[in-house]
Amino acid sequence: MISKRTLDGVVIMEVPNRIDEALMREAAELLEAGNRHLVLDLNRLTFVESNGLGALVNVYKLTQSVQGRFGIYGVQPYVRKLVDITRLNRILAIYESEDEAVAAQR
Repeated sequence: MISKRTLDGVVIMEVPNRIDEALMREAAELLEAGNRHLVLDLNRLTFVESNGLGALVNVYKLTQSVQGRFGIYGVQPYVRKLVDITRLNRILAIYESEDEAVAAQR
């Protein structure tokens, strides 16, 4: 289950140890409800498969479609390595902390 909270107009989604289609559904619902800026807290995510990387890209695209902003933080070394290898670091905004991520979305 993905927990959500809002800080300074930015929705922070705390991702559990796995990324799947539920993330895309919940992000789409948040954006349809009028939220424009999303940040994913990946501190608990220790493993990701190709479909998880695809979900991150899809959430990025959904956010862009409403002229919003999207970022991630708390990226663990294994996940960061995959993001770098796949060159997703070119489109995904990666931050060191929640404060930095939220500030960048405003």
